[in-house]
Amino acid sequence: RPGKLVGQLSAYDEDKGQDSRLLFTMNSQSQYDGDETSHFRIFPNGEVQVHNGHLDFEMKNIYRIVVEVEDDGLSSDGKSALKCEGKESLCKLSDSGIVTISVLDVNEPPTILDQEREILENSNQDAKIGPILEATDNDYNDEISFSLVSGNDQNAFSVERCTCQILVATPVINFESQSSYALKVKV
Repeated sequence: RPGKLVGQLSAYDEDKGQDSRLLFTMNSQSQYDGDETSHFRIFPNGEVQVHNGHLDFEMKNIYRIVVEVEDDGLSSDGKSALKCEGKESLCKLSDSGIVTISVLDVNEPPTILDQEREILENSNQDAKIGPILEATDNDYNDEISFSLVSGNDQNAFSVERCTCQILVATPVINFESQSSYALKVKV
């Protein structure tokens, strides 16, 4: 989510006193040619935050950004300029590197939408009631299992945990006694 802290970058400068005055900038965060999405932002102190991108492990789990760090060209007192070959004025030096950001996977809940099934009254035990239930889970390699949590009057139904198929559990389905059931299924 935007504003979420990703991490704190650090750098080292051989000139005494520079470490606390280094400034960080981002040169590139393009993930492919033409990508103009601003996934991250970096503050001058090296703090990296999610900017306006929604990071989703299942969509993309590695980002590479090019970061530059620059010193202020001043001596340890923070006032006098350091001497630099070929320059008489302030000599700021910089370096850049690639920072790899790994997105961690979190468990998102599965989703099941309301669905309707029909079956003939007086159906036999283990008769299938329509097609299997449809549910989704965005998590990579997650297996979905199902259970009935309410509405199963007289324990008339069962659901196969892994195949998601509703079955007649006991042959008590009689249109004249009860014409519909509202089953609540837990995914």
